[in-house]
Amino acid sequence: GEVIDSTVLVQERQGRGGALHIQGEGSIGIANSQFIDNRSRWGGGALCIRTFDGTTTITDSRFEANRTTRGSGGAILNWMNGEDVYEFDEFAEIFGTLVVDGTEFLENKAQNGSGGALYMEGDFSAPMRLEMSDSLVDYNEASSEGGGLYVRRMYDEVLVNDTRFSYNEANAGGAISMNTQLIFTAVGLDVLANSSNTGAGGIYVNSTVLFGLVDSKVRGNRARNGQGGGVHATSLGADYPFYLVRVQVSD
Repeated sequence: GEVIDSTVLVQERQGRGGALHIQGEGSIGIANSQFIDNRSRWGGGALCIRTFDGTTTITDSRFEANRTTRGSGGAILNWMNGEDVYEFDEFAEIFGTLVVDGTEFLENKAQNGSGGALYMEGDFSAPMRLEMSDSLVDYNEASSEGGGLYVRRMYDEVLVNDTRFSYNEANAGGAISMNTQLIFTAVGLDVLANSSNTGAGGIYVNSTVLFGLVDSKVRGNRARNGQGGGVHATSLGADYPFYLVRVQVSD
């Protein structure tokens, strides 16, 4: 696969994926790199991964002050485009995987969308997986949902380990927002001092999501004009359990 190592991308401007646009199949590695002050119009202020059948691995990198003006994913848009999906002949168990390790997301913004730092949207016939560990998601902002991270669509999977989301802001789900029949599991997650204009200052869980939080902290988050300063969960289903194990929830 292709490898991008020790690279700095600054003030790039594109329609989608301000610095880098990935599409097709294979594997991509990004290591020890910086994406700073890049811009896009339609999504992925720094990086757009569109209908990519393979694995993108990002390690020990930094995404700072990237912005999308009319789309989602202030830093990264990981997205299954609908027109591409219609061409598939069969169901894919997992279509594309994004692995993020030891990486910082600082002050990224989705001005008119969701996912201030990261946005992921698969499809029922081509689900996506996000594996995130030992990372920092701070001071990101989205005008809609998920100041740090937004995930939606059937059968997508999110696995988070030892990662902090702090001081992020959105209309709903200040740190993280998710909906529509997906799986979210986090161990060692720290959700600190995030805020929302409406509900779910920390985490917003909506519409039959299998949600699990273990050995984690949700503290000091604020929902200014709605419910769930820390976690707000709604429209859950019997087949999608919601569980918290050894979780500290505090002001």
